[in-house]
Amino acid sequence: MIVTVTLNPAVDKTIYIRDFMAGEVNKVEYSVVDPGGKGINVSKTVAEFDCDTIALGFLGGENGEYIRQALKDLGIKEKFTEVSKNTRTNIKIVDLKTGDTTDINETGGEVSPEELKEFINIFKRVIKEGDIVVLSGSVPKGIDNNIYRFLTEYGNKTGCKVILDVSSQLLKEGIKGKPYMIKPNLRELEELLNINLDTKEKIVDVCRSIIKEGVELVCVSMGSEGALLIAEDFVLHGKVPKVEVKSTVGAGDSLVAGFAAGLSKGLTIEKAFKQGIAASIVSVTKEGTKAPTYKEVQNVIDEVEVSMLFTSNYYV
Repeated sequence: MIVTVTLNPAVDKTIYIRDFMAGEVNKVEYSVVDPGGKGINVSKTVAEFDCDTIALGFLGGENGEYIRQALKDLGIKEKFTEVSKNTRTNIKIVDLKTGDTTDINETGGEVSPEELKEFINIFKRVIKEGDIVVLSGSVPKGIDNNIYRFLTEYGNKTGCKVILDVSSQLLKEGIKGKPYMIKPNLRELEELLNINLDTKEKIVDVCRSIIKEGVELVCVSMGSEGALLIAEDFVLHGKVPKVEVKSTVGAGDSLVAGFAAGLSKGLTIEKAFKQGIAASIVSVTKEGTKAPTYKEVQNVIDEVEVSMLFTSNYYV
């Protein structure tokens, strides 16, 4: 089972505008609405890989009902905790001329202590030994920055592999829980460490320091430069082909989903990593936050080049 946790889900509305200009009147060419939030995006993708998945987190109001129904229509199981506040809406503006995406994200309504307690009880009941647990995204008001550390530690105690995809203070605290893997993008890694990482060697060195804290794998996504998967004794570099980008929203989630789906089906770490990168490639060619299908991923997976960048103490 792949269990995803989305503490701050959203209705994602992606608006497509040609030659977007801030401060001016812009004409919308078309828009797409999807159930969103990083963990939900992961569940949408792993479901396309025919993996058993269940989505947890908080949902409330009309937006929450929309997401519940959308997941039901997709055949995705969920046990979201009902909250009193309406689930937020996130606006994504995609410039059709440049391909740039502008995110306008609501904060999300405050979660009460009683609602948080109910979520934790559901989380403890759902996860089982051998599960892959994906913790990702921001948290709403009312939840401390140490929530992912607590969930990671409980997942470890239960015998799960925990994948953590968050940023800033949430990542800093979450690492203390010793997740199986973290997946920052390059900017998030630089912000975490307050350092400029302008070479792969620097990236590897700082990630090795994180691994010494108890994390087994660090996956660093780097946009058009592909991704690095860093372990104590090896580093893989996945290179991506050039594709027409329609939306970068959810690309990192697809990478996590493809990797998690690979692990759940018994693929090697290298093959799971390659599948994750292929899923992210397909993701950026889709409008909104539509999930890549298994067939689409397999159609491009041979275009992904994964090489050994580093073994033991030597760069190659």
